Amino acid sequence: MHDFIKPALFNAQLIRSLGCTTYQGAEIGECLAVASQIEPGNKESWYSHWIALADTNYSHAEIYRSQGLYFDAKLAFLRACTYYRTAFFFLEDEPTDRRIEQALQYSIDAFHQALEFFETPVEKVEIPFTNSTLPGYLYLYPSFSNHPRPILIDTGGGDGTKEECYSTAAEALKRGFHCLTFEGPGQGSMLRLNKIPFIPDWEHVISAVVDFIIDRPEIDSNRIYLIGRSFGGYLAARAVTKETRIAACVVDPGIFDASSNLEAKFNSFTTRFPDLKDTPLEQAIEHLMSVDENLRFMLESRKWRFGAKTIGEMFHRIREYTLSGLVEKIQCPMLVCDNTLEYITLGQAKKLYDQLQCKKQYILFNAEEGTGGHCEPLAPRLFSAKIYAWLHAL
Repeated sequence: MHDFIKPALFNAQLIRSLGCTTYQGAEIGECLAVASQIEPGNKESWYSHWIALADTNYSHAEIYRSQGLYFDAKLAFLRACTYYRTAFFFLEDEPTDRRIEQALQYSIDAFHQALEFFETPVEKVEIPFTNSTLPGYLYLYPSFSNHPRPILIDTGGGDGTKEECYSTAAEALKRGFHCLTFEGPGQGSMLRLNKIPFIPDWEHVISAVVDFIIDRPEIDSNRIYLIGRSFGGYLAARAVTKETRIAACVVDPGIFDASSNLEAKFNSFTTRFPDLKDTPLEQAIEHLMSVDENLRFMLESRKWRFGAKTIGEMFHRIREYTLSGLVEKIQCPMLVCDNTLEYITLGQAKKLYDQLQCKKQYILFNAEEGTGGHCEPLAPRLFSAKIYAWLHAL
């Protein structure tokens, strides 16, 4: 991948934001300008520069709106939405930091302001789920006929937001699909505002979502499709082990076992410190996190998402996120995506694909074609072309 800033964690999040330019959620020039000003590895520098850029865009949007320049206002609000989300990312190893909640609320507000100028109908929805509701957006294709249309449900990932998933809706609408994006337990505002962590049995989440939409006259109940990207690759696959109303499922990347890669990364760190071989797990973890900031961020941020009080408890909980004993129950067609530059879930997609017993297809995205990287961040349209071609051929 392209290296714009150090360290690699910063670079990955910069590239993630650059990918939003395809859907008017960022500008390459200002993203690279901000990156050049950030002190490498300094999360306070990262936050302060991105939050300032977000504030600037929000202010510009308000000015454009007051002048009747609604298209420019929409774009500036969308950029502000992206930059607020980008700003708080590296604060998440300290979940009590109030700036996380504040920046997320600003991001949501900016998106809501942009919705005022969307050309297609968008409903802000609250999906009943257990003792709460799941917030989401229902994007409706503006059809002049009474024929119901297919819908793509985006179940989100591990650290994104329903606003970021607008990119999924943008592609769906171009192809005559409706789209629903939402946040379940452990995601977006459900975690950061409501303090509700992930649950492994995601079929309950998707069943609630399907219940919510299936009787709407605009929606073809026989063509309800599901996509999960990043950690959503596990969530979506888990959902269709039991939710049979999903007509087909796309996972990018495929994830069979969420714990194995995280544990492998941790073990790779321990090999650098042989003196820790016989040290109790929690004590070894504390030492390793004290000498490696990247490892500390990776583990602490996940501890919060999985509702654990300690890193050891987090490892225990994440082991529940596996398709072992469940994968054979998947009946709907599956498109399993992988990438030659995958670094988060290395080997997981092929493992899932090999164990599926349903109709299936495997796609390997790669750097040579410009689709390299976790979730193909700089080639969203190339990715979308592949998945819609697959759906069309079903």
